[in-house]
Amino acid sequence: MLALLFFFVTGAVSQNPGHFFRPEYRFNSTLISRAKAHSQDGCATRFWNKEERKKFLKELTQKRKGGSLQEYGAISGYITSAKGPIEDVYIDVSDAITHDWAGWGCTDEYGYYIVPDLETGSYKLMTWNDQGYVDEWYDNKTSFDEADIVPVTVPDTTKNTNFELAPGGFIEGTVTSASAKGPLEDIYIIIYNAADPYPMNWVGGEQTDSTGHYIVCLPAGSYKVQTRDEYYEKYVNLYYNNTPYWNTATTVEVTVGDTAKNKDFSLYVGGKIKGTVSGAKGPLADIGIMAFSNTNGEWMAMGESDGDGNYTLPCLPSDNLKLLAYPGMQYYKGIDTTHAWEWYNNKGAWTSADVISVSAGDSVLGRDFNLELGGFITGTVSSAKPGINDAEVTSWVYANDFYGWIEFYEDETGADGSYKLTNLRTGDYKVSASHSNYVTQWYNDKPDSASADLVSVTMPNTMSGIDFGLTGVEEQEVRGQKSEFRLYQNRPNPFVRETVIRYACPCPSKVSLKIYDISGRLVKTLVNEKKLPGYYTINWDAKELRAGIYFYKLTAGNLNTTKKLVLVR
Repeated sequence: MLALLFFFVTGAVSQNPGHFFRPEYRFNSTLISRAKAHSQDGCATRFWNKEERKKFLKELTQKRKGGSLQEYGAISGYITSAKGPIEDVYIDVSDAITHDWAGWGCTDEYGYYIVPDLETGSYKLMTWNDQGYVDEWYDNKTSFDEADIVPVTVPDTTKNTNFELAPGGFIEGTVTSASAKGPLEDIYIIIYNAADPYPMNWVGGEQTDSTGHYIVCLPAGSYKVQTRDEYYEKYVNLYYNNTPYWNTATTVEVTVGDTAKNKDFSLYVGGKIKGTVSGAKGPLADIGIMAFSNTNGEWMAMGESDGDGNYTLPCLPSDNLKLLAYPGMQYYKGIDTTHAWEWYNNKGAWTSADVISVSAGDSVLGRDFNLELGGFITGTVSSAKPGINDAEVTSWVYANDFYGWIEFYEDETGADGSYKLTNLRTGDYKVSASHSNYVTQWYNDKPDSASADLVSVTMPNTMSGIDFGLTGVEEQEVRGQKSEFRLYQNRPNPFVRETVIRYACPCPSKVSLKIYDISGRLVKTLVNEKKLPGYYTINWDAKELRAGIYFYKLTAGNLNTTKKLVLVR
């Protein structure tokens, strides 16, 4: 089994590059590109003409009544506003499990739509319009993760999947080339919530037309706007007002019914870094390369090596950068890899990584990586019963942090309780094992990371025998440990949306359990009341929060303790 490496920036400006290795998190034009692509096939082309679309919907309805489409299912419904039906709204359907695009439809003059040709499964729907209404995920949700699931069973139609859209405000501007002195078509405009600590989840997007113009409809709020050149692959990606950095971007305010005009960009050609990635046996494909600003730690660009091991990082601003080579793309593509990550030039930490100076318009060549085989940590996780299946074993590295970034590796135990952490660089690690029915344990039989013994790894060797014997909650009570206030590690951790937090309260006491973000801002109060003696379990749904590192703090009796949890998307 493979270890998984993530990085998190903990400053006011941060990214989670681990997500950029996942295909479903890479930015794409979503409905914009899809609509253009669909317009090239015969059936969908007719949706761009109102009369043809009406004819198509009528034909489809007749076919369904006649039973000629019984091999497929469908989703239908109405889209309205406070003023009545909305015509010409597009509906985009994605598979709820794989995130893959599954189909689309468009409303008629009655606001009715139908998405045909769906297989039995679970789906999520999103609207797309250019009429001044805020698009949403079904049912009145703002993201794919939050969206309600719509089930489909062949040959039935899931009806009454309705939307009521609210009016919004606009951000409008143009994108031009500073060198060519003309408009730039097909530049993506990405909108982020300005209150977020880092530009991770975009809340809106558009693509410039032939005149370089764009306009985006949004709910009232504060936003940051960024360009993304994925067409020409040469222009520096800038935030408004023409800065490459999130922390110096100008916030744009949007109010319902109004337009924030003249949010313009003048893009310039960026620099490039080129090189190769190889291992002991030759070139390595699918190795992610990330560039970070040495000035403030911001993530600036990402690429990956091709079949010959070559990589290119385009669109770079003039800056001093540090590069990281990471086999995460191989992991997500199902490729077994044992190579360790490294900072350029064969460095194991941000602090010692070589700095590469880049100037806009120039190319820096020969920045090559030769990855070494990583080390391993192996062992078993058990209890009084046989080996524990599905326990999470995680190794944490605190010594290699930069701007608050931390890397961790994880694996899940098999049926025999064994685990194997791979891709480890030479260094010292703190290892923990956790399971939903057991108390988290740090090596060597320690209750927390502060007291955990270090596990030293030397590439490419294996440090074996790092075993854990976990104690269940029931066993704790038998041993009388209930006499202490205690906060347990959440499980699972990292988690995608929901996690479980447990704590012990030995006597009547005022209990406070709160969640804080990396900047120390309170984001959620889970408990704030007097509790009777006992063990308590909190099922926390973090759907309203962005991916990143958070802390949960328990204050009760004589205990004032904090633990870390990691939310991923």
